[in-house]
Amino acid sequence: MLDLKVATIVVTYNRLGLLKQSIYNHINQTRRTDLLLIVDNSSTDGTSDFLKDITLDYAEIKIIKLKENTGGAGGFYAGLDFIKQKHPEIDWVWLMDDDALPAYNALEALLDGTLNMEFIYGSLPNMNEKCSWPNINLNKKKLNNINDFEGLEEVNWIPFLGFFISMNLVNKIGLPEKDFFLAADDVEYSFRAKQYGSKIFINSDSKIEHPCAETYRIFILYRFLTNLKLVPWKRYYDTRNRILVARKYYGVKLYFQTIPASFLRLLATLLYEDNRLLQIKAFLTGIYDGLLNKKGKRHDYWNL
Repeated sequence: MLDLKVATIVVTYNRLGLLKQSIYNHINQTRRTDLLLIVDNSSTDGTSDFLKDITLDYAEIKIIKLKENTGGAGGFYAGLDFIKQKHPEIDWVWLMDDDALPAYNALEALLDGTLNMEFIYGSLPNMNEKCSWPNINLNKKKLNNINDFEGLEEVNWIPFLGFFISMNLVNKIGLPEKDFFLAADDVEYSFRAKQYGSKIFINSDSKIEHPCAETYRIFILYRFLTNLKLVPWKRYYDTRNRILVARKYYGVKLYFQTIPASFLRLLATLLYEDNRLLQIKAFLTGIYDGLLNKKGKRHDYWNL
């Protein structure tokens, strides 16, 4: 196993029960992380008191308490920035949410092999062998279940669920887009890394238990479309941040693919989900803010 210094960043907000189980899985890894950094997004459910107590027993656990909820994007930004400023000895960082439960050998599996500091590696988030976020490898093979994987699978992006990146690469490409708040910040970060020549792999030997994204597949306008099931305020960020990513990386495909696909998703949502008026508002305000490059936490502004 490689002799490297590893930090793990877990972002949490008002999910103390999940956080406790997450921390348990981390401190019981077959190869324990050198630094377990918990970024508390201003929780109000007793998380702060729990974290103060647990740091007395585990020296490798450190806490960042943010003044307000900055979403997952802001939490990962703050965590990576802290490590960059305060812990120059760290070689690699493992990113995930508080509802991600790594298998006890998950970190060991990432380190058990040759790592390229210019590449990104990811654990395989799944629930009952079904991928939490379906993906496609570079040969267009669909990766929906753990049995679809053959060792390392190269993909175009991976979620912040076991996202394993070297600080060397972080220093080159910068920190995540904190003003995305949530949704697609991991897509943007993956695409940014690829612009610098990085490759991205999922390591199927490193597994994380995580709830699967709720999706449904429909046939609409002569094509199949997979749509996420989301409440309206999350729909806003999903829509807006897809536009923001497309503005930065897709060129004219923003107008010929991303925006038309957004309206197809709206149609699918109106057919299969509740709160239709708020869903329409979430889509339209998301497209509006995305095209005008308006970032940050804005679902409250739009009363979603």
